[in-house]
Amino acid sequence: MDSRNFRPSFRIAGVWGWMAACALFCFALPSAAVTSLGTLGKWGLLEIRLQGPSLNGYTGSPNPFAIRLDGIFRGPDGAEYRVPGFFDGNGNGGQSGNVWKIRFVPDQTGDWTMTTESSQTELNGQSFSFQVEPSSRPGFLRYVGGYYLKFLDGPYWFKAGVDDPEEFLGETVFGGWPQKRVQVDHLAAKGVNSMYIVLLDYPGDSGLVFPWLSVNDQTRYDIDKMRRWESMFDYIRDRQMVLHLVLEDDGALIPANRENFYRYIIARFGHHTGLIWNLREEYNERYSSTQAVNYSLLLQQLDPYDHPIAVHNVNAPVDWYLRSQVFSATSIQTELPSVTLPPRQFNAMALEWRQAAQDAGHPMMISFDETGKISSSDKDRSNVRRMSWCLALANAQCELHVWPLADYAEFDSLWNDLNHLKTFMLGVPFWEMRPDNSLVSPNAVAMTRAGHEIVAYSIDGLPVIVDLSGQQGIWNCVWYHPRTGQRVSAEAVPSGGVVTLTPPFGSDAVFHLVNTKPEEPVVPEKVVIENLQPSRYRISQLYKDSTYYVDRTFTLIDLPDALQGLTCIKTANDDKANADSSFISFSVDRPANILIAFDSRVDAKPEWLSNNFVLTDWSIGVSDKGAYLQLWNRTVAPGMVQLGGTAAPGFAASSSYSAYFVVIQPYLGAASDPYPPSPPQGVQVFKIAP
Repeated sequence: MDSRNFRPSFRIAGVWGWMAACALFCFALPSAAVTSLGTLGKWGLLEIRLQGPSLNGYTGSPNPFAIRLDGIFRGPDGAEYRVPGFFDGNGNGGQSGNVWKIRFVPDQTGDWTMTTESSQTELNGQSFSFQVEPSSRPGFLRYVGGYYLKFLDGPYWFKAGVDDPEEFLGETVFGGWPQKRVQVDHLAAKGVNSMYIVLLDYPGDSGLVFPWLSVNDQTRYDIDKMRRWESMFDYIRDRQMVLHLVLEDDGALIPANRENFYRYIIARFGHHTGLIWNLREEYNERYSSTQAVNYSLLLQQLDPYDHPIAVHNVNAPVDWYLRSQVFSATSIQTELPSVTLPPRQFNAMALEWRQAAQDAGHPMMISFDETGKISSSDKDRSNVRRMSWCLALANAQCELHVWPLADYAEFDSLWNDLNHLKTFMLGVPFWEMRPDNSLVSPNAVAMTRAGHEIVAYSIDGLPVIVDLSGQQGIWNCVWYHPRTGQRVSAEAVPSGGVVTLTPPFGSDAVFHLVNTKPEEPVVPEKVVIENLQPSRYRISQLYKDSTYYVDRTFTLIDLPDALQGLTCIKTANDDKANADSSFISFSVDRPANILIAFDSRVDAKPEWLSNNFVLTDWSIGVSDKGAYLQLWNRTVAPGMVQLGGTAAPGFAASSSYSAYFVVIQPYLGAASDPYPPSPPQGVQVFKIAP
């Protein structure tokens, strides 16, 4: 095709979420062209259509699905993204043709370039440029170091999902594709925001789902079927639902084909901004733990977007899962149906996971994805509602495993209850709240944002004893009916003692206490920092979207409110390999918490950090691909502070990593410290020298 006659075509594609539709730019490109692709919005979908040799996708040689194609995208800050491309037949569902495609979603504004790499001459070495403008889209759903996932430019996400049918993509499930859309519409109207969908269910429970022309030939993908899957995934995303895509079930996948399978699935579907990968259903039936970690590492390596990764059926906290630093979520299957397990036991299970993850230095999303077969009976409804609230107040989330399933409408009472839970949680800062059952009597569970608000759930509907003896101020009280969503205001509750709150509904109930007169916070003067070395480092203030290196444009995308405005020391990422035991030095003029924001991807921390600092509950999400930063604390007296290099003795890393930076907070005393370490007694407070 003559490049002088080339005209890009545009269409609007669906997006996940409530934001404006995502612009999808489609370009048919001549071989060996150097082309400017114009401008699109941040988080928009760019689809580049390349012309290669005309090949037979059924039986021809060479096999077009075996031809490697990557787009190497380079962002304004120098970050590089290797995005796999795929053969798409004639581009309209036909199995044979000369069309290859690369799909990409940019995460930064500014000027971008892309160059193709391929084993096929016609597809290799093409270079392009494009510009990215700001947009209001929420971005990718990402693990940012904590118990909830977050849209990078949007809110934290609270999951209220469905687990069935796993073989949803089977051609005849629900009677066909139009009927599937009717079912999706029903779920969306009920507030369900996640669907667990298996991509390879063979032989599996049904044997209906696989991406190839034949399950016996795993080298040739069914392009027309892939278009049907794409259309359905777009439909689901347009209805504000996250794709929880399970890569396989049972044993059909031939090990030698695993990398090609992962590459193709990522190339086709990895651009979705609301997506969670699940390595496989019931991993333990086929994999060892070592294999699960290795396969997850492979998936992580191939996925340019760092989608969250889980693997199903790791049901109790185990060291290999918590410390592998590959998984960002659980996918728990309980041994018995939820109707036979006490609701409080689910709370205890989630708290065990939470504590184990915290102790391992890798807090993660705790999700119960298969909690026994749930019927539409009133008894099951009651038990499942209690279970889901007990999980939610332990910083956990769930999907419902409904059975037998012919129509989602049969389970409307369950969806209604789940939506009431989600609606309530979205009305509180759940991502900042921590479980604390010590505040309430044994018939209830609770979580709190210390000193500001308390949420508690009366499991049996009986009065709840609440301990406010260590609190100050007056608390407004609102009751919430978990079956109807009704809110009822109650009398304000004073601090300073133990009170009894009685539910007004005659059944299980939730109360929300909000402190209207919190203790006036002490606002200390900022810590004065002097004598900073290396001299090229800079003293600055910490804010969301600000940079934290002097030599990079990486920004802070998820910053705890208590960190906003604190003093920080911007370091240089080029110094990340420094191995000196004494590298950074500076002085502070008053007692201070020295918080080290250290890359979570590192296998072993340097001794100067692990031996002298305490890991806190806090973390910072950053735009650096694949990273979030954990905060380590030590409280120091006025005087000189010396810190070692990132790669000082004791350090070990098997993957990419970045340099740490430093946050300095005035020390207000243990009772006022907003960064409670784990365990609390680990903080060292040094006396001021006379």
